[in-house]
Amino acid sequence: MAGRLLTILPAVWAATELVLLLARRVELAGALALLAAHAAACLCVGAGALSLLGVRAEGWAPRPAAGLLASALVLGQGLLGALWQTQAALEAFTPTAALLTTLAAALPGWRAAREVARHARRGAARVLAQVREEAPCWQLLAGALAALLLWCLFLTAHPPEGDALAYYLAQAKLVAETHRFTLLPEYEQFARIGFATEMHFALGYLLHGELGAKALSWTALASLALALTWLCAQVGLGTRGRIMALALLLSSSAILNVLYSGKSELLAAALGVAAVSWALEAEPVGRRALALAGLFAGLSIAAKLSHAAVLAPLLALIALWRVAPAPALTGGRARRVVAAALVGVGWTAVGLASLALKNWLVFGDPAAVLRVRALFAQEWYSPENTRWIVATYPLALVFGKYPMQYGNLSPLVAAFAPLALLCRRGGPPARRELWVVTGAAAVALVAWVAARPSILAPRYVFPPLLVGLVGVAWVAERLAAAPTLPLLRVGAPAAALAVLGLTVVDYRMVSAAVRRSHLEGEGGARAVVARWVREHVAPGERWLLASYDGYDHDATRLQCALRPDEAGRVFAAEDAVTLWSRLHELGARALVLDRATHLPRFQVTPDPGLAPAWLQVSETALAGTPLTLFALRPGPGAPDPRVVCVEARPGIWEVVPR
Repeated sequence: MAGRLLTILPAVWAATELVLLLARRVELAGALALLAAHAAACLCVGAGALSLLGVRAEGWAPRPAAGLLASALVLGQGLLGALWQTQAALEAFTPTAALLTTLAAALPGWRAAREVARHARRGAARVLAQVREEAPCWQLLAGALAALLLWCLFLTAHPPEGDALAYYLAQAKLVAETHRFTLLPEYEQFARIGFATEMHFALGYLLHGELGAKALSWTALASLALALTWLCAQVGLGTRGRIMALALLLSSSAILNVLYSGKSELLAAALGVAAVSWALEAEPVGRRALALAGLFAGLSIAAKLSHAAVLAPLLALIALWRVAPAPALTGGRARRVVAAALVGVGWTAVGLASLALKNWLVFGDPAAVLRVRALFAQEWYSPENTRWIVATYPLALVFGKYPMQYGNLSPLVAAFAPLALLCRRGGPPARRELWVVTGAAAVALVAWVAARPSILAPRYVFPPLLVGLVGVAWVAERLAAAPTLPLLRVGAPAAALAVLGLTVVDYRMVSAAVRRSHLEGEGGARAVVARWVREHVAPGERWLLASYDGYDHDATRLQCALRPDEAGRVFAAEDAVTLWSRLHELGARALVLDRATHLPRFQVTPDPGLAPAWLQVSETALAGTPLTLFALRPGPGAPDPRVVCVEARPGIWEVVPR
C-alpha cells in the first residue's frame, strides 16, 4: 500500500500544476484536445506505413510493445511533417486542406493503429506489473518519472525564446498565417534547411495559436522516451535499467530546454534513436529492418543536418555487426554487406526526399541546402577555447555553461558513469548488443568532435548521446543489483529521485514565466516594438527589419519587409544621406534596428539628423534594450518610391515595381 501511495503522490502533484495552469489559461483545454488528435493522427499514419512495410502488431511479439508504439508515433510524425511541408511549398497549407490531407493519410492506417494501441495496452499492463514487483524506492522513482513526463506538458506553455523565437517558431507562425512557405526576413537563406519537424508547430498555429503549437512538442518527447526504453530492452536492460534511462533523459537540461523554448530537435532525436533500434533488428537474411533504419535516419537528417555526421558512423557500425558477423568479409558476405548498404542508403534518400522536394518547389534547387555555406563552416569559439572544450570532453557535456550550448546531459551521467569500474563486482553481464551500440556511439561522438570541435551543443548530436545514456543506465542497474554493494540498491534510485527533485526546483522559473507571460505580452519590449510597427507601418507599406526577431510581427507586414538584396544596398550606403534615400526609394516607412547584432552591418551609422530635407526621420530608443526604432515620413519634394507592396490575393503580398 505504501508503495502505491508513493507512486500516486507525484502524479497528483503534476496534475495540480496543470490544473493551476488551466485556471489561468482556459485555452489549454483546446491545446490538450489538439494534442490528443495530433497524437492519434500520427499513430494512424505511422502504423499504416509500418503495415505497408510488413511490420504489424500480430507479428511483433516477443519484442517490447514500446518499440512498435514508438516506431509508429515517430514515423507518423516524420511523414506527416514532410507531407505538410510539401503542402506549404505548394501554397496549399490552409486549415481545410491540412485537415483533409491529414485525414486522408490517417484513415487507411486506423485499423493498424487500433492493433498497435491494443498491443501497447497489453505491454503497459506487463510493465506496470513488473514495476509493482520492484522495491518501493524504484516504484517511487517510476511514479516520479510519470509525473515529470506529465509536468513536461506544462513546460510547453512557456513563452518561446532563443532560437525558437528568432526562427523556428517565427517561421512556423508565418507559414500558418500565409498558408504557404513564406520566407521569414533575415532567414531567407537559412530556410533552405529541412522544416518538416517544425511543420507540427505550424499546424498548431494554424488551428490553435501559440499554446497549441508548442504543446505538440510533447508528443515528440513521449515518443523519444518510448524509443529509448525500446533500445534499453534490445541491449538487455531490465526494468530498473529502463527506469534509470528515463531518469537520465528527463533530468537532462538539454532535453527540457529544447522542450520549453520551442525548438524542434526532440523529434529529430526520436527519429535517430528509432533508426539505431531498427539497425539492431537487422539480420543477414532480411532487409526490412535496414530499410526502416535508413528511412528513420533520412527523416532525422532532414530534420537536423548535423545528424548526418553522427548517424552515418553509428548506424554503419551497428548494421555491419548485424549483417556481417564473420571476421572476414569475403565472397557472399561481402556482397551481402554491399547489398545491405545499398538498401540502407537508398531508404535514407527516401527520407531526405521531402527536403529536396521542398527546396525545389520554394528555391528551384533540390540541393539548395548545400549552398548555405554558414551551415558547414560554423566556428563558435576561438582556437584556445576550442582546445579547452575538446580537452574537457565528456565532462563539458554535463557541466559546460558555454554560450549556445543550450543545456547539458543529466548530472546522473557524471555520478554513475565512473562507477562502471565497479561493475566487475557482481550483477548481470553486459550483452554484446550493449557493447556494440555503446562503442558505435563513442565513435560517432569522436567523429563529431574531430569534424566540428568548436560546436558544443548536445542538441546537434542527440542520437549518440542518448545511446550513451543507455550504457550509463546499465551501470546503475548492475550496481543496484550487486550483492557486494548493498548501499547502491537504495542509493541509485535515491540519487535519481534527488536529481529529479532538483530539476523541478531548477525549472520553477519556467512555471513562473508561464504564469506571468500574459503580463509580459502586454508590456514587454517585444510587445512595444510590435505595437510601434503596427502604428507606423500600414498594411502595404514597406520597412527594414534589421533584427533577428520577427516573431511578434504580423504576416502582412513581414511580407512587405525589405528583401536581403534590398537590405544589402541600404547597409552598403557610403553616407547617411544615401542610406535614408535608399530606404525611401525602396518604399520603407520604418527601420527597426537591433544595435547589438545589426549595427555593424551598416557602413555608416543611421543618423536621423543627416536625412534629406524632404524626408522626416524620427528616432525612438527603447531604454534597457539595444533596439532603436526609426519612422520615415516623406515631405514635399520627395521622389516616388521605385517599388511598392501590393496584395496579389487575399493574405498574400508581393513587392512589384511602381
